[in-house]
Amino acid sequence: MKNIFTSSLTLLLLAFCLPATAQQVDINKKPKDSLLKPGYDYYVPDSLHNERAERAFKAPRAYKRYDSVRYSAKAYDSMHKKVYDTARTKRYTAKSENLFKEKNLLFTKHDSLQKMQRMRLVRSDSLRQLNSLKSRQDTLNGRLFNRQKSDSLRKQVYLEQIKTDSQRIKKYLQDRKIQLQKLYADTATVKNGFRSRNLSMEITCRPGDTVFINNEYKKVVINVRPSQKVRLSTSILYKDSINEFGHEVFRNMGIEISRTGNAVTASIKGIKQPGLKSINKPGYDDKFMERNGRRTLEIDVPGNAIVVLNCKYAEAKVENFITNFRARINNGNLHMENAGNIHIVSNYSTIKVDNIRNANLNLSSTTFTASNIVSMTVVSGTSKVKIDNCQSMNMASTGDDYQVEKAGSITGNKEFGKLEIETLSDQLLLTGSGADVRIKELSPEAPFIRIDNKYADLKLPVYNQANYALYYEGSYNDVNKISAATQKLNSLGSITARLSVAKDTLAGIDSGAKVKTRFEAVAGNTSGRHTRIDIVCPYCNVVFN
Repeated sequence: MKNIFTSSLTLLLLAFCLPATAQQVDINKKPKDSLLKPGYDYYVPDSLHNERAERAFKAPRAYKRYDSVRYSAKAYDSMHKKVYDTARTKRYTAKSENLFKEKNLLFTKHDSLQKMQRMRLVRSDSLRQLNSLKSRQDTLNGRLFNRQKSDSLRKQVYLEQIKTDSQRIKKYLQDRKIQLQKLYADTATVKNGFRSRNLSMEITCRPGDTVFINNEYKKVVINVRPSQKVRLSTSILYKDSINEFGHEVFRNMGIEISRTGNAVTASIKGIKQPGLKSINKPGYDDKFMERNGRRTLEIDVPGNAIVVLNCKYAEAKVENFITNFRARINNGNLHMENAGNIHIVSNYSTIKVDNIRNANLNLSSTTFTASNIVSMTVVSGTSKVKIDNCQSMNMASTGDDYQVEKAGSITGNKEFGKLEIETLSDQLLLTGSGADVRIKELSPEAPFIRIDNKYADLKLPVYNQANYALYYEGSYNDVNKISAATQKLNSLGSITARLSVAKDTLAGIDSGAKVKTRFEAVAGNTSGRHTRIDIVCPYCNVVFN
């Protein structure tokens, strides 16, 4: 294409360079009429065209050369156009082919992407199914493992149960062996060919429970132990072999122990069948109960339990300190050492205690002896009470004899009987009638005495008191007695005594004239702390010595 363009350009240059006529032609002047036909790609001015036409007319050779040049240019243009169109067509064809190829490549790529997407979906579904299968397999494996584990645990528990059962059986066999040894072997041989055997049985007792002990024929010893059990133990004497367990022997002897709610009950009642004095079973001779009925039965109770004792026609003893103790004694004996709080109801019995913190007593025809009581309340009738030391006592007594070595404060009412106090340190506030009161010594702590009594003998030591005030009011029959006392007190020269007789409106009950006697005596300094004695006792025998 480049060679064709070069040849065409050369021809044009040769045509324009040919020698012209004498007359110069202005090529810049635009011709009036154009000789170019429509469709030509270049422009020839009309003047030049006319000039050349005239020249060609004159010179046919030049015209022919012009036409050849023109036609050559035209041929060049058509050939150039064909070449250009062919190149453009090829270029467009190549471009379209490239575009088609690219489009095909795009469609192919799109199809590939769709295939990849489908393959990815298939793969994800496969993975999901694989994971589901794996999870299901894991679940099955877990279930299988848990089943195996539960089976192994069940086997282990079963083996432990077997082991426990074997231990229990072993322990049972050992206990059975011991019991058989107790049954068939002689534990001790005593005189007269009797065999001795120890019996015991026990039951659990929780803190705060109440232990009831009902004793009707045996001597009972109560021991306070730290263990949470109620235990009964004793020993028996027998001739032949007794092939029974301990609790069976206890039951045959009328001794049982049971539990109901928060209460543990130990019953010692003996044989209750009418007309039967012994146990009608093999191994028990006729004198078995006579020989073993009075043997001591020991009862161990927890220290944090409340003990209630019902003792009838029997003896009971509390060995060590007990916190809460209640007892009802009928025709029996009770001996206690130390206790915190006790409540005792006694009829026709003997009670002896050592050190008691708080005592609540109801005594009837009972002999009561105590070493030391901090505080006590007593209701008694026809009883004998002897106390070494009592800090506080509130009494309601009828026909009793009281002996107190050291008394702090005594209050209450006493009808008949006697009250003897060795040393009074605080006060004596007593009402009643027919109750003789005798005080040997008043402490220098200036006690206060007030007695409202009648038909009684009173003996009070006031002569050794430095500071006191005495007031006595009685009946006319006591005038001589009071007069003698007044003379004795006046002879000491340290007191001022006064005797007066007046109409009796309170005390006298004689059939004759009713008069009463007042006697007052003051010694020492009575403005501060001093001993004060107020007595209202008509028809009494009063001695101030």
